[in-house]
Order: sequence, then structure tokens, then C-alpha cells
Amino acid sequence: MKTFNAIKPRLTAIIAGFLFSLAAIAQTVTFNVTSVSPSGNSSTPNVFACWITDASGNFVKTINRQAATRFAYLTKWVASSARNVTDATTGATMSIHNALYTNGTNTFTTGTVTRKPFVWNCKNVSGVVVADGTYYVNVEFAEEASGEKYAQYAFTKGTTSLNLTYPNVNTSFISATLQFAPISSGVELVQNDLNLQVSYLKSSQQIQVKLDNTNKESLTLSLYNSRGTLILNRAVTGITNSYSTAGLPRGVYFVKISEVNGSSSTNKVLIY
Repeated sequence: MKTFNAIKPRLTAIIAGFLFSLAAIAQTVTFNVTSVSPSGNSSTPNVFACWITDASGNFVKTINRQAATRFAYLTKWVASSARNVTDATTGATMSIHNALYTNGTNTFTTGTVTRKPFVWNCKNVSGVVVADGTYYVNVEFAEEASGEKYAQYAFTKGTTSLNLTYPNVNTSFISATLQFAPISSGVELVQNDLNLQVSYLKSSQQIQVKLDNTNKESLTLSLYNSRGTLILNRAVTGITNSYSTAGLPRGVYFVKISEVNGSSSTNKVLIY
């Protein structure tokens, strides 16, 4: 009979994998917006914040804050959050208005900025998943040349998937979209010895999949959307594989690699 110490590493791995799967199917909000500099100058220094509030206007969580010292210019964010950035993405004041744009260049001719999507795991600053109901995504930026700009976008967190497009707000925030993936998506993240690595290449509109373990045969890749709908099914032919995402809506997707014996490895990827 094996001793507890002998089976402890295996038991720990099983428990860790189980907890990973539970966390992975949690609800997800993906928000995107294009901000427009009123000055029309793409090099205007600015600060930015994105945060969540509930139906009563109470602060829930900061998602992103780009301001190292000039917090005072983000007046609405400061008033709402008391500068709380727990688990938020943070950075310094942006030297160019489009510092979050991800096309690989810092050369721009206008003050219009397509920002990288903001993802919220539906948890508050204490790490607790919030109750279903109405919530707001708040965005704010401030420039030396034009002052503070603010917008707020409502959505309902519940059991239904959302794919929302919002009207433009005061010419400063345009093309805002929001996707909500409820916990009922039915797709779980599972890890095994395939050591699956998944990344999204925006420049080429491709999902890239890398496997550390190449001693496997007859591997298959399946791509699912946040509702658990199968989008594509392809063979995996080598260590690095790329698959086109052209035409797919922005949002959260799941990449599953399956072996012929039924074992699989699944990872989550954000297409934006």
C-alpha cells in the first residue's frame, strides 16, 4: 500500500487542477472603447481609468488606471474608488494618448484611440464574485489641453450572454462594446502534461498554440466561444500551430487540445 507521502504530490496536483477548473469557468465581462482627444493631438499627455460600480453607484473594482502621480485629474475615479487599485492593471501617465493601442507602433496622425479591451472577472476588491444585477463600466481620461472626460455604460449581469454596442458619448468615447459570458458557458479549463500555451496575435488575426510536449500523436484543436459553441476543429501538426480568427467577434474563447485517448488540455484566450 502506498503511503500518504507517496501519493501526496499526485493528490496536490489533482486538487490544484480542480480548483483551476472552477476558477476558469467564472463569469467574464470584456469591454472595449475608443477614446478621442478633443485637442486632436495624439501626443497630448493624459491619464486614464476604467472601473466598475453597482446599480447604486457604489465602487466595486478598478480594472485599469494609467496615472503614476496625477491622480487628482481623474476626479470621478478618485471620488468613486478612493484610489483603490486592488488587482487592477496600473501604469504611469501616458506620454501619448494612444499608449494602450496594440498595433506595434507609436506613430499616429489623429487623436483617436482604440484601447485594448478591459476584462473583469466579476469579482470585487475582496475577490468575491458579485451578485447578479445592474452594473456600470466607468471610463475617464484627462488631458492637459482639454480637461477631464467621462462616460458610463450599463449592463446586466445574469444568466444570459450579452453582446452590446453602445451609442457614442459626448464625442470623447466612441465605438464602445461589451461582451458578458455567464458561468453557464459549460467550458472548463483543464491542464495536463501537454503544457498548452495559447496566445492571440492581433497583427495577423491568429491564435497561436504551442506545445512543450511533442511526443503525442493525433492531437486535435477545438475552438469554442464563451457560450460553449464549437467554432472550429483542426488537427495539430507540430510544436507551433496558428489558426485564423478573421471574422470572429471580439471576446473570450476557449482553445481545447484533445488526444485520441480522451485526455485534453483547455485554455482561455481573449480575441480583441
